[in-house]
Amino acid sequence: MKDIVIYVFFRIIYRIKMPKYDFLIVGAGFFGATCARKLTDAGYKCLIVEKEKTVGGLCADYRLNDIDIHSFGSHVIHTSNEEVYEFLNKYSKINHLDYYVKALNNNIYYSYPCNMNAFSQLYNTKYPQEAKEIITDDIKNYGVEYRRNLEEETIYWGGFKFYINHIKGYFEKIYGKTCKELPVGLFRDIRVDYTYINDFFGEKYVGIPEDGYTKLVENIIGDDIDILLNTDFFKNRESFMNIANFIICTCPIDKFCNYIYGALPWSTVKFELKDFSKETNNFLGFPTLRITDPNNGLIQIDEYKWLTPKRYSNEYNLHTYLMYTYPDKWDPDKKCIYALNDNKSEELLTKYISFVKENFPNVLFGGRQGLFRNLNICESINIAFDLSNNIINNLKEADEEVEAE
Repeated sequence: MKDIVIYVFFRIIYRIKMPKYDFLIVGAGFFGATCARKLTDAGYKCLIVEKEKTVGGLCADYRLNDIDIHSFGSHVIHTSNEEVYEFLNKYSKINHLDYYVKALNNNIYYSYPCNMNAFSQLYNTKYPQEAKEIITDDIKNYGVEYRRNLEEETIYWGGFKFYINHIKGYFEKIYGKTCKELPVGLFRDIRVDYTYINDFFGEKYVGIPEDGYTKLVENIIGDDIDILLNTDFFKNRESFMNIANFIICTCPIDKFCNYIYGALPWSTVKFELKDFSKETNNFLGFPTLRITDPNNGLIQIDEYKWLTPKRYSNEYNLHTYLMYTYPDKWDPDKKCIYALNDNKSEELLTKYISFVKENFPNVLFGGRQGLFRNLNICESINIAFDLSNNIINNLKEADEEVEAE
C-alpha cells in the first residue's frame, strides 16, 4: 500500500487502457460497501459484484412479522470508535441495545461476560478480591501463567470453572479442536473485569440498525455505485479481472489463488430457523444463549425478537423466531465463517499474501474472509477506512508525479 511506484504504474496503464471502472469490489458486505462509498465520494467509479441475491454478506437479514431475522446468526454493532459510529448512523439510525448473553452447560444457565456476576455464581464469591484469589490459585494449580493456548488464556482470566462452563464446549464444537490446540486470540472478544456490570461488550456504542443490516448496507452503497447481484466473480473471473484498474476482494484469499498452497483452516456452521410462535412468544427472554455443554449438539440459540428495535418487536409481539446454530465440517463449497489464526495458518497466509503481491499487484484484500480474520462489523469498517484513505492518498500522489513528468 505504501509503495507509490505501483500506483504510478497503474495510473499510467489507466490512461492508456481507460477501463470502465476505477475499482471492482468483490463482495457487498460492510467492508466492500464502505470501500465503495469512500472511493466513490473521492471521485472514483466503482462496481460491486456480489454472489448472493442481497447485500450485507454474513450480516444479511430480512424482516418477518416485524422481527429482523439475521440469516447467519446474531450480529450486534459495538464500538467506541466515534468515526465508525457516526458513519453507520449517517445511513441508518442505530438503536441502542441492551445485549445479554448466557451460557448453558449441564442444564444450568451461567452469566456472561467474565465478571463478578459469573464469578459469584461459579465460585460463590461476593467481593472482587475473593474472586481474584481463587483465580490466582487456579493459575498456579493449572500452570497457565504462560497463556499459550485458549485453555490457558481462559483459566488465566476466569479460572478453571469459567473455562469449563463458558468456553471449552462452545469453541471446541465450532473449530473441531481441543482448546489446547486453539490460539489465545479467540478469547479477545470476551470482556473481563471485576464488576457486576452486566454489559457484554463494554463499549461506548452498542446497537442495532433500525431498518436492519441489509437496508443499512444498501444505504451505504446508494444509487451512485454500480452493483451486480447474484453474480459469481469466480465464474466470470477472466472478464472481471480486466474491467477495472484495481480490484478489492473480500473473498477468501486462498480461494482467489486456487488453493495453490492448500486451504486456510476455515470453520463453518449450519443455521436452522425455527418458528416458536405457536408454542410461545418468548422462548429465551434474552437475545443469545451459547450452548457450552460438549455433549449438546447445538452451539448457539438466538431469539431474534430481542435483537429487533422495540418499536417493531417486544414482549407484546405474538411471534418469535429462533436461529439454531450447529457444528459443520468446512469444505470449499461452504461459507468461510470462522478463521483459525494460529502460527501455522499465519505462515500459510503470508505465502498467499506474497503470491498475490507478486502476481496480482493491482488486487487488494480486505474484510473478514479476505484478511482471514474474525472481524466484527465495526472493525471491518475501520479497516476499510484505512485502506480507502491509503488508496486515495497514494493515487493522488501518483497522479501528481505523473503530471509533473
